[in-house]
Amino acid sequence: MRILLMDASTSVCRCGLIENNRLSAWHELNEPMQHASMLTVLAQQSLNGNKADAVGITLGPGSYTGLRIAASVAKGYAFGANVPILAIPTLDVLALAMHLTLNEKAGEHDVLMPVMDARRMEVYTARFNHRAERLGPDQALVVQRSDDLEGAWIAGDGSPKLVQEFGYSKVLPDLPFAQAFARLANQYLEQQKFADATYLEPHYLKAFTPGPKG
Repeated sequence: MRILLMDASTSVCRCGLIENNRLSAWHELNEPMQHASMLTVLAQQSLNGNKADAVGITLGPGSYTGLRIAASVAKGYAFGANVPILAIPTLDVLALAMHLTLNEKAGEHDVLMPVMDARRMEVYTARFNHRAERLGPDQALVVQRSDDLEGAWIAGDGSPKLVQEFGYSKVLPDLPFAQAFARLANQYLEQQKFADATYLEPHYLKAFTPGPKG
C-alpha cells in the first residue's frame, strides 16, 4: 500500500511516499514561487515509477496559491489513477509534529499552538492539548501581545516574527513534519476518511487578499 504525500501550504514544497505504513521517500524544496513547476517533479521523484494507492495533502490553512496547486495536482492524480484523497488539516500535522518533539516533556496542562505565517502580525493557529488533540477550531489570529499566545508552546513558520517582536521563548524548532504527516495519512487511510475529489476545496480560512507580505 502506497500513499503519495504532498504539502504546499507554506513556502516549502514537500512531497513523500509511504510504503507499507512507513515513510520511504521525502523531498523538500525551500525556494519561493516554485510550487507550480516543482510539485509534480517532487511527486514523480517520490513515486520513483510506482503507483500510489492514495494521495494525501495538507488541506490548509496556508498559502492560497500553494493550497490550490496541491489540491489540483491531487485531484488530477486521484481521477487519473482512480484512488482516494486524504485531506489533512495543516495545523493538525504541525500539532502532531510538536507532540512528537516534546514527547514526555509536555505536561498534561500544556497547550500546543502551531502558528503559520500570515500577513503582518497575523498567524493561522489553533489550540491543541499536549497529546495534539484539538481544543478549538482554526483561526486567523492577530497577535498584539505575548499574552495572546496563552503561554502555549508554538512552532511553525509564524514563530520567528513572534520571537522577534515579543521575545517569546516557548518555541519548538525543527519539527518532524514528515513523520507527523505520514502518521496522520496512515490513520486517515485506515479509517477511510476520504475527501470527495469532485468537490474538494482547500481550507483557506479567510479570503485571499493580494499584496506583499509585511
